[in-house]
Amino acid sequence: MELKRKETIGWIDLLRVIACFLVVFAHCCDPFVARFDTDRSTFLQGCAAGSAVRSCVPLFVMMTGVLLFPLRSSMNEFYRKRIGRIVPPLIFWSVMLPVLYFVYLNYIATTDNPTIDMSTFTWQMTVTKICTFIFNFNYDTTPLWYLYMLIGLYFVIPVFGAWLDRASQKDVKLFLRICPCSYNPEPIAVFFDMFYIGEGEVSYRKLLDVYKESRKNGDSRQEFLRKAAGIPGIYVPSLYEVTYEEDGTIRSFLPFSSGMTRPIALAAPVVLGTMFCAPARARRRSPLR
Repeated sequence: MELKRKETIGWIDLLRVIACFLVVFAHCCDPFVARFDTDRSTFLQGCAAGSAVRSCVPLFVMMTGVLLFPLRSSMNEFYRKRIGRIVPPLIFWSVMLPVLYFVYLNYIATTDNPTIDMSTFTWQMTVTKICTFIFNFNYDTTPLWYLYMLIGLYFVIPVFGAWLDRASQKDVKLFLRICPCSYNPEPIAVFFDMFYIGEGEVSYRKLLDVYKESRKNGDSRQEFLRKAAGIPGIYVPSLYEVTYEEDGTIRSFLPFSSGMTRPIALAAPVVLGTMFCAPARARRRSPLR
């Protein structure tokens, strides 16, 4: 029986090594970022160092595209092959991580991390997380975000593959120019009530809790937005006045209310420059009434 020899691509293997190192370094910054307002200097140092190596995830995504395009198999074959690779580890770690967190936080160590609510790490809550893991992405399963991202990539790759087969080089270049616009909320801030800047899984639960509380209390949309703005990573454009230089870059970024001392507390290391640099002049916003 003759074994098929796998083709190796030297520069892809090198990028894998570099990306793996950057991932490890990025996660080493997480404990510093988790200090938030308890140690502002440490928080900013962690953000700066973590942001410098955040290219690791785009590198992995681009390598996925290089290795999978052009698509040489049918859609059914493509999905069937990859479901078997992702579903078993996703189920296993969705069960194990809540259990490990419960044991660690209740019997091994304590934490003063402001993002950790100990009321969600009781045995009853742990069982609930396990039973509803398909619908309940929680703090415990944060490391699994990459698997969810891969699932999303695998869903769209056959669609993109069909488009790439027919797209011209001009079409591809136009698509690549448009994509980075999604990194910067400021040019489109006038169209949205709020943005989540950073890694969304960190504070989704807090945002939903604020929303449920506001609905229960009968708060107006403006009252809900003010409460949401207090969550790390939530940016409510109507609460800030932004002025611009002649070239479209931001001159000042100030809250309308004097009680808001800082515009945003980032939920995780992100490329800080993308938040405060607008490629085009945006329309001035009015404060919430």
